Amino acid sequence: MKPITSVGLKVNLKKIDFHEKKSKRTLALICVQQEVERRVEEEGRYVLCDYAEARRSQIHGRGVFATARIPKGMRIIEYVGEKISKTEADRRSGAGNAVYIFNLNARVDIDGAVGGNGAHLINHSCEPNAESEWDDNHVYIVARRAIKPGEEITYNYGFDEDDYECYPCSCGSSKCRGYMLSDEAWRKVKRKLNGN
Repeated sequence: MKPITSVGLKVNLKKIDFHEKKSKRTLALICVQQEVERRVEEEGRYVLCDYAEARRSQIHGRGVFATARIPKGMRIIEYVGEKISKTEADRRSGAGNAVYIFNLNARVDIDGAVGGNGAHLINHSCEPNAESEWDDNHVYIVARRAIKPGEEITYNYGFDEDDYECYPCSCGSSKCRGYMLSDEAWRKVKRKLNGN
């Protein structure tokens, strides 16, 4: 069987136990993702591309850091993972996995926790240096400003105000809102908290 490659890792499908009711491709993607996370845990870092690596973060668990200067406007990494239906996204979100699910279009979402390339490790910040950009059914993380080597790459997860308490923020920014909300959602929650 042909190996599947993601962020430089190769997974031999013959070595995967297929007793679970999942497709071979899904299982291979899970193995790739587990290998990225294992290397971060055991080796302290994992190179994702020429200018970014995953390693431990002070914001939350693991994060993605610049290893070279990243200019404003540069596409840092594509957010990839298993493409799933809206119904499956709702099911996974209900199971507490919403943080890694990205809205791709009206029919499909991307679950970066399954078969991702490490982009799902980019942490939220209320004062981000990157943002998400959609282009022809792809999602990219793009630099909002120049990012220095060693700086953690962050973007605003932009959750809505529904169940905002479930998404506390620990970004440590002087502009931290306390929750991982979009600007519009934060205005609504702020009014609610202030009794308006």
